[in-house]
Amino acid sequence: MAARADVRTAAAGDAGSGSTDLPAGEAAEPAAAPWPAVHAGTPATAGARLEVVRTYPLPYGEVWSAVTEPERLGRWFADVTGHLRVGGTWNATFPQGSASGVVAECEPAARIVTSWRWAHEPAGTAPGRLTVTVEPEADATRLLLVHESVTGNATGQAAGWYAHLAGLAPHLRGKDPGGADWEAEFARALGVLRAPGAGGSRVF
Repeated sequence: MAARADVRTAAAGDAGSGSTDLPAGEAAEPAAAPWPAVHAGTPATAGARLEVVRTYPLPYGEVWSAVTEPERLGRWFADVTGHLRVGGTWNATFPQGSASGVVAECEPAARIVTSWRWAHEPAGTAPGRLTVTVEPEADATRLLLVHESVTGNATGQAAGWYAHLAGLAPHLRGKDPGGADWEAEFARALGVLRAPGAGGSRVF
């Protein structure tokens, strides 16, 4: 199984993210993707809202399969166990931690909504809400990931999600994303988020 980095590491801090230069060799995706967005939380939302959008040159059914089937998730994201259906519980294990949740909504081949809670969070911490939507766009598929009620280092978590969805691209091409690629994509996104207005970043 390919080495994968951990979004939880990004949640803990940005230290050690390295250079924001593009990695040598093949990029994670041929065309540049929109940078992640971080929307500041309000008293009503009790946490930040993160958005990441990517477009993949494949049918939406193929992308849906890759983001909802535990066996495939294990090849590019994390070791996932449980049931990704309405009312189902799941657990995702990363090299340095884990997350879990309960699926609230699931529209096959279109949209899934689940709670998201890191195992390291203090008892009583309200879970976040993760929504993944896929939809056809010309000859490709547009994927929108929205993570709401995010506490801790929202910028680092946004960069982490960006890097994971970058890793989905080689998986969809039949390749295994590597940990080094994740680190490079994470550093790239983090650099943009730290410099509002650069490279199409959207930081609010």
